[in-house]
Amino acid sequence: MSTLIIPAYDAAWCLEDCLKAVARQRLKPDEILIGVDACTETAAVALECQQKMKMNIRVLFFPKHEGCYRIRNTMALHATGEILHLFDADDLMEPDHMEIMQEAVEAGLCDVAMGHSMIEEEGVESRASGGTECPAQICLLKTTFIQLGGFEPWQCAADSEMLQRGTQAGLVFSVPADHPTFRQRKSPKSLTRRPETNMRSKLRAEYKAITHSRSRDPFQKTCLEFAHFTELVYGMEIPEVHTGAVFTTAKPPRPSTAVVVCAVQINLTLIRKWKTRNKDLLAAASQVILVTHPRAELAGWTKIIHYTEKHYSPAKAANAGIRWAADHGADIIVKTDIDCGLELRALDDVEQGKAIAPVCTFLNMSGHVEPTNTAPCGVMIMHTEDWVKLKGYDARQWGHGREDGELLERAQQSGITVERPQGVLYHMPHPPRITEEPGSWYPRRRRENIDLPDQQGVWDSDDWGLL
Repeated sequence: MSTLIIPAYDAAWCLEDCLKAVARQRLKPDEILIGVDACTETAAVALECQQKMKMNIRVLFFPKHEGCYRIRNTMALHATGEILHLFDADDLMEPDHMEIMQEAVEAGLCDVAMGHSMIEEEGVESRASGGTECPAQICLLKTTFIQLGGFEPWQCAADSEMLQRGTQAGLVFSVPADHPTFRQRKSPKSLTRRPETNMRSKLRAEYKAITHSRSRDPFQKTCLEFAHFTELVYGMEIPEVHTGAVFTTAKPPRPSTAVVVCAVQINLTLIRKWKTRNKDLLAAASQVILVTHPRAELAGWTKIIHYTEKHYSPAKAANAGIRWAADHGADIIVKTDIDCGLELRALDDVEQGKAIAPVCTFLNMSGHVEPTNTAPCGVMIMHTEDWVKLKGYDARQWGHGREDGELLERAQQSGITVERPQGVLYHMPHPPRITEEPGSWYPRRRRENIDLPDQQGVWDSDDWGLL
């Protein structure tokens, strides 16, 4: 099955022509999703087409102006087809467009098929464009779209960013047609012609700068954001429209954020669960450091620090990762255990002089929530200056959260404000750890907690026991 996704903003003048061209396709879609972006006139046209055209058309009405990329993300998640075709409402397909695009994807010739366009603009001679710079009209598997993370929810230029991100992820983008398969109609209402989003606009330049800044980073998929909508059928009253654009300026980049992940033992299933649960955090982080046993040979991390001491010390392991992140330019450092899932919004209120120590909600092996544990548990977020000020964790604290509790108490004594938000941290279920034989790297018994009257960290200690 295939789904055709058409976002429609101020498209009452062109939407019916677009759908008539779809009806002439040699290979028709099984489902057509029209995302009406807060336009009552466009919604009325979409419902008329739904009534009189013999195609499976669903009309999704967004009462607040969301932008075409957020709407594409939302419709992709609600599509029933395994193959997605993305198309603009002001363009016109040639009869072979969908057939050529879909056959290329199904045959494995490419991961993402891009359209070959003929650009039409009033007063300008029509010209062919290969479409290799801006994947606006594309075809791909739904699973590929979701794994990639969809589009950035920007007001413009997100298709170019997706092309770069997909290429970094190893996806093959291709223009399978050797002739134009759709007509790209330029009008004053097009994104590339509106004053606020045209090719010379300040907003587009800011988005391009963000895209360029990511060009040398390892692949990090974006957060697949979606928006609220109401599904309409012919005869329904069109809901009230809430005016106002979502974005007026580019999304400001977050401060450089390093995530230090500590793993007592490597369980590949747990690694995969951590990456899945923390996908938003991974997308926002500039560095992700794994501190673990040397037998772990894993890819996808900025840095792997191998722990070589006979007895595992959570505090020493965390300090090694924190110190590396501090030496490599991180503004904010998140220390987390491998069995924790952290929501990205936990970083929203981080500022110098403030520590975020989220309250942990436990999930059992069935994925159900168990009673919340209010003790410090696995995650601490601070500015780098504050980590250095506290000299990291005290290595004489030994397991079961003692090092977290001691650091939290010391932070408060140092005048750092500590916040304990709820609902942003989850302890992920995993099988019990295997206690290994004496002499192995994981101890059978943990040391007793030590009373520390001086409350000193070990930041300056040379005895790391790490490489």
